[in-house]
Amino acid sequence: MIQEELALPNGVKLKNRLIKAATSELLATSGGAPTDELIRLYRTWAAGSPGLMISGNAIVDERFPEGARNVLLREDNAPELARWATAAQATGVPLIVQISHAGRQTPRIITKIPVAPSAVDAVKVLYSFGKPRALDSSEIDQIEQQFIDAALLVERTGFAGVQIHAAHGYLLSQFLSPATNLRTDKWGGDIENRARLLLNIAAGIRQRASSKFIISVKVSSTDFADRPSDGAFVMRELSRLGVDLIEVSGGTYENPALFGRDSTRKREGYFRDFAAMAKRESSAPIMLTGGMRTPSGMSEAIREGVTDAIGFGRPIIVDPSLPARLLRGEAPPFDRSFDHLPHAIRTFAVNAWHAAQLHRIGRGEPTDPNMGIFLPMLRHLGVFCWQAWTRTTAPRRLPLVATSGA
Repeated sequence: MIQEELALPNGVKLKNRLIKAATSELLATSGGAPTDELIRLYRTWAAGSPGLMISGNAIVDERFPEGARNVLLREDNAPELARWATAAQATGVPLIVQISHAGRQTPRIITKIPVAPSAVDAVKVLYSFGKPRALDSSEIDQIEQQFIDAALLVERTGFAGVQIHAAHGYLLSQFLSPATNLRTDKWGGDIENRARLLLNIAAGIRQRASSKFIISVKVSSTDFADRPSDGAFVMRELSRLGVDLIEVSGGTYENPALFGRDSTRKREGYFRDFAAMAKRESSAPIMLTGGMRTPSGMSEAIREGVTDAIGFGRPIIVDPSLPARLLRGEAPPFDRSFDHLPHAIRTFAVNAWHAAQLHRIGRGEPTDPNMGIFLPMLRHLGVFCWQAWTRTTAPRRLPLVATSGA
């Protein structure tokens, strides 16, 4: 089953059902342009024969990135974006760009006062994030347009499509979740309002982009854990709007489900139950990311109607040839476990270790699955602080405005 072609609703055909999911690369220049290292990384992944590649966070508002060296979707970066698109897709594997706004998960070292739907508590991970302020309605309108403009820039520069990032605790996920969206205006309350921003963005891109431009959306099962009917509503609406691929994942920095510790796990696939619901409710293909480990388990999930495609994040960092090996029927060893680490540092340690592997590929070096954890953590912290300090797009903090709707 994983070897089969997958036809998307817009007519684009993927050569197989294995997809390189988004990974946080942090390999842009200080001004947010793709580097030679980032381009080499994606050419390496393309050589591994996935059906589709999805980039890591590319930021629609330079003030609120996930990290200091995210790609920034600005007009002045268009030439380098086009170079990335051309080089990465040279072998025929399409690349779509994950468009994102970090919201309250913008690191404190970059933005002391991040933004969110509501002024909830700061993200509690190693004192890395400041307490957010609530966006006012006019700012939300601006964010909607930023996402649409970013998608159109991605199309003009030659990529196959975009993935709207509405998962893992980033801004659109914050709107969807009743834990972080406490608003009482048209952007909060019931799911129709909490999903309004995401749905407006998807509709706006579909209306303005070409029919062959792929539109994907990434959602977290954990945002709907206590309200499954809300998740079903979002699935139906996204497919109604013409979304081509819905990725199901889960978790946030504060919830270890993101790293493979989800109480809903049954057999292979951490978010299998939610994916099966999404498949029932949506006419768009579903992509399940997290916890799939064997070719037989992947084919079984597709055959049983749980999902249409399988996504890989961390495992494909460690083994860029993973899709090709799985297509040959091999069951290579997957990612190492970090469960022995204290939860307080696990998220940072996992990010640091995988960042070190990404950077090795970007330099043209093989990955090192046996790499220790201590030195990557030190290097990651030092590099992140230096990159934030030397960032040429220093964030212009928005004024502190009150909002009655939050």
